[in-house]
Amino acid sequence: MDLEFYFNRVKVQSQIDRLKRLVLCLRNENVHNHQGFKAWVKRSELFMNNVFEYEKLPGMPSITTLVDCDFHPTLPLVIINYTSAAHNTLHAFPLGWTHVLRWCRGIVFDWETVDLVAIPFKKFFNYGKHPETAHLPDDCTFEATVKQDGHLGIMFAYRGQVIITTRGRFSSKTTKLAQEMVNDYPKLIALPPEGSTLLVEIIHPDTRVFTNYDGQKKFILIGAINNTTFEDYWHASLEVFGQEYGIEVTPIMTGKSIQDLIDLMASDVENMEGVVVRYPGGRVKLKTRNHIGKMVAAKLSYTYLLNRMKDGNVQRMIDTLPEEIYDEALRMLGRIAIALSQSTVRQDKKRRMKEQWTALYSLEQGENATAYFKSVCRDYVKSLHE
Repeated sequence: MDLEFYFNRVKVQSQIDRLKRLVLCLRNENVHNHQGFKAWVKRSELFMNNVFEYEKLPGMPSITTLVDCDFHPTLPLVIINYTSAAHNTLHAFPLGWTHVLRWCRGIVFDWETVDLVAIPFKKFFNYGKHPETAHLPDDCTFEATVKQDGHLGIMFAYRGQVIITTRGRFSSKTTKLAQEMVNDYPKLIALPPEGSTLLVEIIHPDTRVFTNYDGQKKFILIGAINNTTFEDYWHASLEVFGQEYGIEVTPIMTGKSIQDLIDLMASDVENMEGVVVRYPGGRVKLKTRNHIGKMVAAKLSYTYLLNRMKDGNVQRMIDTLPEEIYDEALRMLGRIAIALSQSTVRQDKKRRMKEQWTALYSLEQGENATAYFKSVCRDYVKSLHE
């Protein structure tokens, strides 16, 4: 056995064993539904800190807000998932993403036996959004695949059934759609019990984000992990799985270097979310400039920020934004502050207010410079002077 693979297996097994301690504690304390977990976790911070090797430094959220569990309605299965609070606050505290917490991306255990049932990708980050992705190796062997733009599905066999979950729920709307789609894949009946977890993108008109799939309903295989050895299969093995189970496999992207792919994503690539680059030691997400632009347009505007600032909840609201556009929100807040500070009138309150709201209004151009946005600018400046 390759020594590097062996030591990685031992390391991962140690991290998974910590999560098994959590599942065992839940079983022993008869916590078997979401409501019970929410009550249990409030009184279990010290235990959770230990399980997740989490050190709460000043300003960091409690571990009890970063982890959630969902329980299958009929089977003894539990999903452990990091919460939106983890997703949206730990960008400021990279060490908060402990290795144990990073496995909680929809990992599934048998609640009765405490056996690992399904294992997803370990949490990985966007380019430049975490210390480990700030400086990527550009002289190594790497593999890049198209990042599909649907919903992640975690597929596994359990008690003779093929089960598919989303990252955090057994009974979400997407899960129900995907479970119906399983019927279109008769070869999945051969999925081995206690074998490998298949990671698929659920493509359906109801899961569409920005990429247009022309109304298709299908699974696209994006990864597979062995539940026992923790082998994270490369693309050549995915092709074998795809043929065996009748699932389309996400395409390989080409490039002479990782920097080539970074440059490509910064160009005008259309109808594509991005790529996932895998290299020795990790993965990184590269999003296309156009995709990020669509995310900003859909989820962020000066109107939104000014209304949140007026209501006094801007930080809480931008903490809910996807990490890809969080930095853009901060830049937009900076432009708002600069616009307000450029007023040249000091004594005449009425003229100063007009200068300020006019400066804010100039932040939007074209079709976004609406009459409603002008009223928002006026209302915000008025609230500053009340």
